[in-house]
Amino acid sequence: EEIKDNGSNVNNENGKPKNEEKKEKTRQELILDYENNIRKEIEKTSPLISEDFHITKLVDEYKSNEEYSKSVQNIAQKYKYIRKVRRDGNCFYRSFIYRLFEHICIKNNKVLFEKIKQKIVDSKELTGRNGYEWDVVEDFYDLFLKEFTDCFNSLTYQTTIRDYLNELFKDKDKGNYLIYFIRFCIAAYLKENKEIYQMYIEIPFDEWIRKEV
Repeated sequence: EEIKDNGSNVNNENGKPKNEEKKEKTRQELILDYENNIRKEIEKTSPLISEDFHITKLVDEYKSNEEYSKSVQNIAQKYKYIRKVRRDGNCFYRSFIYRLFEHICIKNNKVLFEKIKQKIVDSKELTGRNGYEWDVVEDFYDLFLKEFTDCFNSLTYQTTIRDYLNELFKDKDKGNYLIYFIRFCIAAYLKENKEIYQMYIEIPFDEWIRKEV
């Protein structure tokens, strides 16, 4: 019996039958939709940075896990309160920046403020030396320096500073600019100190920085 092929399943440039390519595209689209739905659900239920809550809540949360329970109890001896940060791939950076602003501004630590401010200013040369065009970094730098300086200089009462910080880090666009700036600084620092860190990375170092930082 002769089987006729109307060309609907002719191989494409990659050598795959067209119907297989369509199935693969459909699978990718489903995965992407699934990931987007998870992301949207997380955004609905989890703030970028939560209000602070007493450390005992965390102790209770991990009391059934002996290993974690010991660690949390040790933390509870030093800290009374904790905040949770949305797990979106930027949680470490967001946590670090929030605590940096919080510690220096609320504690009104002038010495540390000037030290960090100088580090921010020095990042112009750091990023430039390591292959990043200033036109790319400038907007992130300007916002970071402005928010850091305004937070320290313009506000006098702890409650006002706390409100300022909460509003700043609820603003996703501004928050992302602060994170991008820190990522640029870290990437530049890693490149400048490549000989210290590259031994821990299994793929080409610059490729890892591009993908992970």
